[in-house]
Formats: sequence, C-alpha cells, structure tokens
Amino acid sequence: MRENEAVKPTIQAVYLAAGLSSRFGGRIKCLQEVGRHGETLLELSVRQLCEAYPAISSLVFVVSEATHLPIHALIGEQFYGLPVYFCVQRVPAWRKRPLGTVDALLAAREHIHGPFIVLNGDSLYGVAALSLVCNHITAAKTACMPGYKLREVLPKEGRVNRAIVQTDERHRVLEIVEQYNIGFEDIEEGRYTGDELTSMNVFGFHDTSIFARADERFRRFLSELEALRDDHHLQQQQQQQQQQQSVKRCSTDENDVYAHKEYILSTMLNELLHDAQIELMVLSCNSIRTPLELTNPGDFAFVKNHLDLVGL
Repeated sequence: MRENEAVKPTIQAVYLAAGLSSRFGGRIKCLQEVGRHGETLLELSVRQLCEAYPAISSLVFVVSEATHLPIHALIGEQFYGLPVYFCVQRVPAWRKRPLGTVDALLAAREHIHGPFIVLNGDSLYGVAALSLVCNHITAAKTACMPGYKLREVLPKEGRVNRAIVQTDERHRVLEIVEQYNIGFEDIEEGRYTGDELTSMNVFGFHDTSIFARADERFRRFLSELEALRDDHHLQQQQQQQQQQQSVKRCSTDENDVYAHKEYILSTMLNELLHDAQIELMVLSCNSIRTPLELTNPGDFAFVKNHLDLVGL
C-alpha cells in the first residue's frame, strides 16, 4: 500500500451457485472452462472481484447438494488467498426445485458480519461494475445494484429472465419487477424498447439488516406455499372421491404452483421498496463493459469467445 493511501473497509462476497441449470442441460455453469487457459467461469469471476476490490475478506458459496462437492473440489477451503465458507441450500421433499434466491441468501446468513456483495456464480460482471458496487456500500451506506440497458444483457439466442427497474431522478429504485422469458424478438416486436434499465442479479448491501427483512418475507412466502400444498392434497382427496376431470385439472395446476414457485431477490426487494423498508440505488453502467453469463447451451461459445467484453 502506498504511503497515505486509505485502508479500504473489508467486505464479504456471497456467490449463488445452487441453481438447477435446467436450461444449460444440468451442467454446473460456474465450473465451465471458459477461460483462455482453461479457467472456470468461477475462477475468472473471483479473480475480477479481487481486482475490483482488494479488501474482500472472505468468500461464501451457496451451493446445492448436487453442486457442493464439485465446487468444493475446485475451491477448497481457501481461494485466491481468501477463506471460503460453503452453505447448502436444501430442497424440501415436497418440492421439485430450490425455493429461490431469497432462500439462498438466507443460507449464507451465519457467515456474513458486515457489508457484502451478492452475485451469480454463472456470470462475469467485469472489474468496473464490481468496483462500483463494492465502493458504494462502504461509502454511501445504502444498498445498490448496477443497472444495464436491456438490449445489452440479452443473449444472442434463447430467452432469459430479467428484472426491469424504474428509478427517480436521484437514481433511487422505485420498482424492480422480474420479467420472464425475454429474448431479442421481444424488442423487435415492440414489447420492449431495449433501453429499459435492467438488473443482472448483483446487489450490494451495506450491513446485515437485510437478513431480518428477508427472513420475515420468506416465512410469509413459505406459509403461502404450504397453504397451496394443503389445498392440493385436499383436491387430491376430492379427486379420488369424485373422479371428475375438472378437479384433476385444477389439482395439477395447484401442484405446479407449490412445487415450482420461487421467491427471488428482485421480488423481495420490490416488496421492501413498496413498504419503504429499503433504499436501493442504481449505479449506471452505460459506459461499463457488458456482463457475460451462461444460461442457454449456446452461451458457452459466446462467453468463451468474447471475454474481452468484460476485460479478460
């Protein structure tokens, strides 16, 4: 460190790596070797994070039972000189998929003690964007997210989910709403302009108060899911008694809801914003490199061949 250079406050990083990767054929996306020298996407991401903010104090990986051992084999107990913690996001027996990214965030709760950044394990954001987030949460003391234009964060092929953001003149988020299965065709057909401000699921939090709010909201979500499950079981009993096709059809729909519905970070943050329980700032990324991510099988070749888009 240079003389008179200020010591940066430490922050922690939470990587979300428990997804099913269903669109990617079930392969663990963060372990795909997209680097020029065979580095995995996760290795490149952590390298960029440490370059963006040298005062990262620890890495917390939220994994599933399926991804835990393969990721642990790569990461170990220390990675890039940083202590590593693993948290397993478990799927209830009555579910077919994880409960969502809010549940994943809560899985990391015991390891987080101060400012932290949350980011997807299957994305590369670039040093500049990560630096913006990390420096903001240690200086401005508000939650934040980088914002991108929608057209810049859609894959060339296939469809993805994106949270569309509305802000005021001070760049405070007023609303963040997840939109599902968006592709370039939607811009071409006029459903979106392409200039909409968009989240790439990387957020910075200046303290740990978000966990209490997340826990309260998640418990409410879980209660609603359990009520749907109970309704489903009741309808199954009625189906057995009445053998009516209409009842059977309703039962299947209810099953799809409680077995698949997820509670995600953008939805929770939108609820907190509406209840004035959080202040969330958007950091403009208009002049910053476009992020890369693996969602669909065709993304692998694009990411591998366009690492320069994130400065690699």
